[in-house]
Parts: sequence; C-alpha cells; structure tokens
Amino acid sequence: MNMLILGLAAVAAITVASLVIFAQPGEEPPAKSYANDFTFSDIIVIEEGLTAYNLSLSAPAPITDSTIDQYCTYFDADGKQHYVSYCTTTALVESGATVGNINIGGTVDGGPVLAVALVESASLDPGRAEGVFEVMARTLVCDCWADVRPGGFASIQEWMDEVRMQFAASDQSLPLKSRISGLDQKDLVLEISLTDNLYLWALVVTK
Repeated sequence: MNMLILGLAAVAAITVASLVIFAQPGEEPPAKSYANDFTFSDIIVIEEGLTAYNLSLSAPAPITDSTIDQYCTYFDADGKQHYVSYCTTTALVESGATVGNINIGGTVDGGPVLAVALVESASLDPGRAEGVFEVMARTLVCDCWADVRPGGFASIQEWMDEVRMQFAASDQSLPLKSRISGLDQKDLVLEISLTDNLYLWALVVTK
C-alpha cells in the first residue's frame, strides 16, 4: 500500500493563523490522572477501535527524512513550537482508499509526547472523523469524557459540532481551532481547515 501523508504542515499553520474557540471559564476538566501514559504501541489499540467504524490502518512506518519537522510538530498553550526526534505514521484507510493519517511522535527512549489524527472530508460534516477522534481520545487520554465533560462538552461529537458550526458561520478563509487542557494532564486541540475544496479535520493530543 502506498503511504500518503496528508498535509501536517497545515497543523503548524493552523496554530499560527487561526480563529480560536476557548472552553468556557470554569469548565476546564479537573487535574485528575487516569494513569494513561500513551505509548507508540497504542496504535494497535487504536486500530482495533477503528474496526467499529469500518476503518483500518496501514502498518506504522517511521518518518526518517527531514520532513519529520513538517509532519510531527506541535505548539503548546503558549504558542511555542516543539519538535520531535522520532515519529511514526500510519495511513487511515476506508474501502481501500487513504482518507487520513495518524502520526505519533516523541523519542525512541522516552516515548511519545504527541499524537495527531488527520482526516479529510469532502463536506463540512465531520463524518468519519468523529469515530477516529473518539477512539483517539479514549485510547490516549481516558475513557472518561461523559463523566468529566471537558470544556462543558458532553461528548467529542458535541465538541466537533460546535467547531463545525463556528467554522460554517465564518468565511472559512482561516482555519479554526479549539483547545481543551488538563484532561488527564494532556492538551487536546481540535482543528479544521479548508483547502482545495477539501476539509481537513485534525485532533492533536500532547502530554
């Protein structure tokens, strides 16, 4: 299978120039640890979860050239850009077609600090991205969303619906992002952008 890496450079661009939705004051999740320190091998658990949505993953492949800085980088809450020295990528596959990627980056010895899911869509409807992001959050963060209601959102779907409505109401010339911090001591950034008539949904999870 040919590996297609979607434009992770867009993730960097989204965080630099974007519209932003913040969680409501007082609705940040409690600083409670669910003892889920995700690892590179969690991609296996993610793949198992994706079967419920008729999605599969290619075998993880390390990014070994200079594009690692393009495909595996992230910004913290203060806007500082961070890079990783090791990153694996997998293609997200639906009915034999590549529709996205899941990249996990960090160091070989210290483990991952970053996971990014990118899902393309021909329409603004999150569609398959909802299932991918639900599996990502449950596997890499905690199976606690309904109980904690981070950002005041009862579910990943509700969070994505808010972002979708805000983006639909904009002129869509700038990407839109929403950040939730403190859920199991991790940051989650939900992002959407429009390029060449394709919508790109992204979920970034960082430790």
